[in-house]
Amino acid sequence: MKPRRPWDDVDSGAEERFLAYHTELERLKAGFPGTLKVEVSSVLGVKALDRERKEVGAMVAMVVEEDPNDLFITHLNVADTWRHCGVSSLLLGYALCARPHVSSISGMLRLTNWEVYSTLRASGKSHEEALKGTPAYKIRARFGFKEIDPSSLIYREGDEVRLKTGHSIHLAV
Repeated sequence: MKPRRPWDDVDSGAEERFLAYHTELERLKAGFPGTLKVEVSSVLGVKALDRERKEVGAMVAMVVEEDPNDLFITHLNVADTWRHCGVSSLLLGYALCARPHVSSISGMLRLTNWEVYSTLRASGKSHEEALKGTPAYKIRARFGFKEIDPSSLIYREGDEVRLKTGHSIHLAV
């Protein structure tokens, strides 16, 4: 039996709680004495829970000072029984709602994305075609992040594969 759609179980207070956590973090950072240098200007964590409040997916992303318009995904994981149910899209959607200024999304290909990329490359696909075949690219494309950054197209055998995508059309706010 396939699980219910994850958005049926969305906790309406999640975004408010996140903003409260973020406010508290900013207060704590401001009161920290001495030599702590925070490289990350913003960390975002999003979890998807089922009706029994069990975690079925989680994403951690950050916006760094060097590129404040880029959302760097450090971790995205979905429980095996919830794959292909839209959980990753739901997590990314929440992150983008919390960070509407983002104009690009980046991250390293890991686990499932790496397996898909490797399989496509082994079947003769080009580096760019293999990137576009990954779940990471397809999910980002749903939100308009279809343009692969030129830095992602430079690849040497043995390197970690980085995928950075941006909007082809910037919408006026």
